[in-house]
Amino acid sequence: MRNTINRHPRMAGLLACGALFVAAVVLAQDPNVVNYFEQGGARWVVGGSLDVVSGGDLDIESGGSIKIAGTAVTASAAELNALTSTGLSSTELGYLNGVTAGTSAASKAVVLSATSKIDAIDITALTINGTALGSTATELDKLDGVAATAYVAVTDGVSFAEDGSGTSYVGTVEIPAGAVVHDICFTSTVLWDGTSASLTVGDDDAADAWFGATNLKATDLLVGEVLCAADDGTWGGLNGAYLTPAGRRGRVTAGVDSGWYYGAASEVIFTVTPGAADGSAGRSFGWVTYSVPTFTASTNT
Repeated sequence: MRNTINRHPRMAGLLACGALFVAAVVLAQDPNVVNYFEQGGARWVVGGSLDVVSGGDLDIESGGSIKIAGTAVTASAAELNALTSTGLSSTELGYLNGVTAGTSAASKAVVLSATSKIDAIDITALTINGTALGSTATELDKLDGVAATAYVAVTDGVSFAEDGSGTSYVGTVEIPAGAVVHDICFTSTVLWDGTSASLTVGDDDAADAWFGATNLKATDLLVGEVLCAADDGTWGGLNGAYLTPAGRRGRVTAGVDSGWYYGAASEVIFTVTPGAADGSAGRSFGWVTYSVPTFTASTNT
């Protein structure tokens, strides 16, 4: 038989083609053959796995691409390498997936819009410069409707507690430049019981500019009474130079301060001076109410 084939090359070719045909049929019918070179040489079909052994590489040249479910991966090698260098996990990358800049979403990263804005976020706690904001949403909503050019009134106060050791109790409320003072008040919840206790209210120009020596033990200011600068003429003769029945209110500094208006920063100083350090009952409070408005220039016609 071997001699016959050698003598007839044509027969040998036919037998080779037949063998290839049988192999192809077997290959097509063998379910275990899953990796093959597609007819025409256009591509390899990998139905199983493609292993790159140690030391080997898979190089996608310029112009080529990697596709997943028909979609080309457009990230560059440098971009993909940057992800690995940051140590991002698949879970962490998932926080960015589907994010729309400027829109918050549950379990997603917050990405600001092009104008550095984000839509509504439900915040359970807010800290500003290390200090927790204690206001509730309901409390903050009380500011709704306040004009952008308007300011809410501020009340700042000081407290006094007679302790049997002090010979001078001083409390200061700072007044910012541009402020308008609405009132300055003082009251006691418990009378002072030392040898004596005298209150004065003033500023750095005069200690008794608002109110002169006021007896906190009795007569001048009893529990339940309030001494207020805005109460016209009901000061019991205790008013200082800043308060006059004719209507004067506050300090006067040419071109700067006038009445309730403070063009420059100042203060209101409350001072209680006991006759001796021998009392322990007195409890008093002083406060100042003011605002810092925006003044809009008038128009000339």
